[in-house]
Amino acid sequence: IRSFFDDLQIADIYSELFELERSKAILDKQEFYLYFCDLSFGGIKYPIFYIPVSVSRQKEQFILDFDPQVYINKKAIEYVAQEYNAQRDGGGTIKSITERKIYLSEETGIFTESLDKILQEISSFFDLDEVIRVSELESKVARSQLVKISNEYHFSIFDKSDEALVNDYEDILLQLEDTDSVLAGAFNSLI
Repeated sequence: IRSFFDDLQIADIYSELFELERSKAILDKQEFYLYFCDLSFGGIKYPIFYIPVSVSRQKEQFILDFDPQVYINKKAIEYVAQEYNAQRDGGGTIKSITERKIYLSEETGIFTESLDKILQEISSFFDLDEVIRVSELESKVARSQLVKISNEYHFSIFDKSDEALVNDYEDILLQLEDTDSVLAGAFNSLI
């Protein structure tokens, strides 16, 4: 993240955040996110990783406060892997994305190494011409016939209620897997 800020001119990032803040002011339940490492498939870009960011403006500057967890865009990666397998009559999954959240407080060592391992498996799965690393300072793009990955960073706003729905859905699925759960018992009785 620091290299992202080191390489950008302040006027560029200020303008980008200013426009996003104006959009957020007229939309309901929106939250800022820092997206990094794009996965492109079929003309659509999906962020591989994202971090919620609190943005506040004080006079002529923005104060950024990053959440203590990084999210993996698991559903998008699984969707692209499924479509990629269908087009190539292949199979397999990306095993390193079993968890959707990476808690920074639980990371040992350098945090970017965990993300780089995920990117390495994604690159191998999609047979990309090179491996992208989060820690690389220069902008890079890795390609295969159907998929492209970049190490670019973007600020964006996104509907916070969608994120809450995904979190609730994941919690329900985890509770249903627990056979001793009251929710699992009630759900099984209902079925």
